[in-house]
Parts: sequence; structure tokens; C-alpha cells
Amino acid sequence: MQYVYCMGAFMQYEIGQILYLFIQDDMKIIPVQVVEQVTKKSLNSDTSVSYTVRLPNKARTQTSLADLDATVFTSLDTIRTFMIENATMNIQKMVTRADDVAKSIFTKEDFEQHNEDMVD
Repeated sequence: MQYVYCMGAFMQYEIGQILYLFIQDDMKIIPVQVVEQVTKKSLNSDTSVSYTVRLPNKARTQTSLADLDATVFTSLDTIRTFMIENATMNIQKMVTRADDVAKSIFTKEDFEQHNEDMVD
């Protein structure tokens, strides 16, 4: 079997398969199609697999999957789950930081005064 390492696991793709690339810097999801698989075996029994994908542009550019600075997903459900978990984690970090700053800057009395003002 031929595998490629991605997202903490070895993945095998099929010719014609649609993959979804998550571009972190641009916060984009780009669909690509696997158009070629190249398997290389060396004398010492090492085997490597590389994939060429077709981009969804007018020129239908083909490029090595390894050359793309993206996280590879095999389904939209998987990428959706990844993005929701990532967003939730980042929101939690922001909330925790804001709470830490508030507790380090403001006194307990500031919080109590605010709560009393809200009741009045």
C-alpha cells in the first residue's frame, strides 16, 4: 500500500479523488483533484509516494500536493469539524485571557460594584 503522512496519520489517496485543502494564512478551503500518484522505491527498501493535484483555476494547473502549504482533508465534514474545534479553542483562549487580565487589573470590589449597579 502507498501512504502519505498528513494530519498525524498516513493517508492514501486515489486517482480522481477530491481533496480539500485548508489554507491557514488565507482562511480558505480549496478543493483539488488527485491526478497522479508517483511511487519511488529505493535499494534500501524505502518507499515514498507523492501526489500531483489539479487546482480549480481556469488553467487547471497541476502541482505537487507536497508543495502546497495547506492541511489536507478528504471530506468537507472533516474540515468543518476541524475548523469548528479550532475556532472554539481560540475563542476559549481569548475569553480566558480577558478573564485573567480583568482579575489582574480590577479588584474584587470593582466586580461587586458592577453587580450591584446591574441590580439597581
